[in-house]
Amino acid sequence: MRIMTFSSMIMCKNISEIKDKTGWDGSSGESRSKLLDVLQSYISPQKMIETGKLESLLKQSLKYQVNLCEYHENEKRDHEYSLLEKHS
Repeated sequence: MRIMTFSSMIMCKNISEIKDKTGWDGSSGESRSKLLDVLQSYISPQKMIETGKLESLLKQSLKYQVNLCEYHENEKRDHEYSLLEKHS
C-alpha cells in the first residue's frame, strides 16, 4: 500500500497536486515537526538529539570562551560573538 502511495506522488505534476494527495502543508507548515515526532517514536532517545540541544550546547561553548577571556571583564555580555572565528 505504501509503495503505491509513494509511486503515485512521483507522478504528480506540481506541488499543489502533492499537497492535495498527502495533506502536506508546505515547508512553512507543521508537517515537518509532525514527521519528526513520528520519527522520534521509532528512534531511541539515546540516539536522537532533543530539540534545541545543539543550539544550547553552542551557546554554552561561546559563553565559556568569553568567560575565560580576561579582556571581557568590563565589556557588555550581550555582544555578538561567533564560534566560526577564533575568539580573541
